[in-house]
Amino acid sequence: MANMDHSWVVDVKSELNDVDASSELDDIWTKHSIYMVPALIKDLNPKAYKPQIISFGPYHYGDEKLRPMEIHKRRALIHFLKRAQKPLQDFMSALEEVAGVLMDSYESLDGSRHGMSNVMLHIKMDMLRIENQLPLLVLKKLAAAETGAAPDDDEDDDEINRLVLDFMGSRPVPSQVGLGLHTLDLFRRSCVRFPAGEAVSNAR
Repeated sequence: MANMDHSWVVDVKSELNDVDASSELDDIWTKHSIYMVPALIKDLNPKAYKPQIISFGPYHYGDEKLRPMEIHKRRALIHFLKRAQKPLQDFMSALEEVAGVLMDSYESLDGSRHGMSNVMLHIKMDMLRIENQLPLLVLKKLAAAETGAAPDDDEDDDEINRLVLDFMGSRPVPSQVGLGLHTLDLFRRSCVRFPAGEAVSNAR
């Protein structure tokens, strides 16, 4: 641990100087309603998520395969303006009034972030992969550091177990069976009903 690169600690401390960063991020996320689908989902059925004939939003604008429809979109705009008998600028001004709201509807136009609703299932699946486990002792130590509780207080074990299983959407384990080794261990224990108070060593 002593030789570990702690450059990320410096980065986190510098970001904490911006006291409004987290609240601004939360505010932005609540406005998103249109997302890029992650590649791991798209790969299952690419045609299910990509427009096949025409693009309406910005994510696929300029796609070579969709370009033939651009001339028809232009024609539709011309017909609309003729029917309305108003200049194009009137409509541009109306949209400019809500430009910020419209842009905020899209999560990220650079494709580097994805809607949590799309990836949550895969996050949970990753949390159950045996080679991807994190000891729940990490959460216990962090919780103790946050609340000021004794780091070896076993009373927090049930709460940590509950929080993890609530996130996973799993049944709770009996109380007083001890802290799970990791998420997969705790998930397995939630699938097998153990009598309350049974020794942790037996539950594992």
